[in-house]
Amino acid sequence: MKQKIQDESPERMLELIRMGHPDECGEPYSRHEVIQEFGRRGKEIFEALGWPTEDDAIYKNRYTGSEQTLIDTIFEDGGKFRKTKLNWWSAMGDWWPVDMWIPDDLLGCYKANPKLSSFFPELE
Repeated sequence: MKQKIQDESPERMLELIRMGHPDECGEPYSRHEVIQEFGRRGKEIFEALGWPTEDDAIYKNRYTGSEQTLIDTIFEDGGKFRKTKLNWWSAMGDWWPVDMWIPDDLLGCYKANPKLSSFFPELE
């Protein structure tokens, strides 16, 4: 019997959203199901993991190292009108709270001293 996504822990939800398409990785949930669950309990997941949820909390992109506020990350319009859908899933999928950020996921072209393997991982 398939486990309900509503029963997954916050840690597991982080793992699932970072997979991109969990069902392609052998998981029982599609990306759509994971995104829907983040829509249902997004802020709750952040709070349970100890991630800041204040509008002005600074988050850093996993791949580019760029920084922006949480409000700019979870609203497509940067929170300007707050009429667009909350995208908690996007913030957790692609961003880290700035005080938790580590450069491990940076794309090669954003690394301070990229190695050849940064651009061609198969050379590692």
